[in-house]
Amino acid sequence: DERDSQYVGEQRMVMELDAAEVICLTLCSAESERVQDEAFRLGKNMLNRGFTEGQDKFLQFFTNKDPESLFFFAIRDRIRACRHALTDYTTAKEINEASAEKFKAPCEQILQIFNFMAQLCEGHNLETQNILREQPYALKTCNLFEESLDFVVLQGKNMAEVRQMNSFEAELLESTL
Repeated sequence: DERDSQYVGEQRMVMELDAAEVICLTLCSAESERVQDEAFRLGKNMLNRGFTEGQDKFLQFFTNKDPESLFFFAIRDRIRACRHALTDYTTAKEINEASAEKFKAPCEQILQIFNFMAQLCEGHNLETQNILREQPYALKTCNLFEESLDFVVLQGKNMAEVRQMNSFEAELLESTL
């Protein structure tokens, strides 16, 4: 269909502009949450519908242009920050439901992270899955799957009864599964 081919054409155009590298470098260094959000959005659009050429561009960056795994450590740090925010959210919610609202925004970034990681691996992209788990081309490595599992375990501890989850908590849980 014409809209699909137009969309794929737009994905190719973005990919040819080395957007994967720009996205990864932005996620490594941007302190602004808004800039990070936009980088995730662009990355998800570039990878949408299992666009393998986009996945390959990210893989090239991971294997050839990030020998110190800066991207992976930045994502790991964001997952950990979300884990801390989830703990703060849960604690505040126990005290006063309304006071927990201010901890939602940091927790919501996990939705973007996990969605982005899933799209990197879409289509059972085993090479990218292995890179996310362990970066064999890098001087230092970190295991993003283990970090994600730690987040899921924390959710299980904090939200022991699924029936008591509000819609926000259910969305967080769904994104990690």
